[in-house]
Amino acid sequence: MDAQLRRALDDQQIRFLRVGYLFTAAWNSLYVAIMIVYAAATWRLTARAMLGVWGGYVTEGDAQVLRWIFAVSAIGMAVAATGLVILKLLTARALKRRRNRWLCLATAAISCLNLPYGTALGVATLMVLSRESVVALFDGSPDTRSDNA
Repeated sequence: MDAQLRRALDDQQIRFLRVGYLFTAAWNSLYVAIMIVYAAATWRLTARAMLGVWGGYVTEGDAQVLRWIFAVSAIGMAVAATGLVILKLLTARALKRRRNRWLCLATAAISCLNLPYGTALGVATLMVLSRESVVALFDGSPDTRSDNA
């Protein structure tokens, strides 16, 4: 394959991957918002249980334990998802700059756990970033680096 055609194909695929990571970061941000709403809702529901709205089936001590379990788990998931959002945004930035190939590979491996779209994105990223022509783009050779991606 012609070197210019290979370079154009690599640039285009890296741009598509970047858009994919930006999309999944936005999607995961929505998940963070849902987890925060979930934490607030469960906090409120357990407060109602402590007031005896559920007919005395739940004692105040049980409701307090449930309150903390639900709130801490929701906040923990929101923090983990926020970390994933930041990681995906950093990966999109690294793909644009053609730097930190290992960050991109690590994010691709983690994205494979996010079914189904994250798996497709992760596998595509691993395939593209494993090609020798793309490795040369990330190595920083002045003649292979693209600043307009």
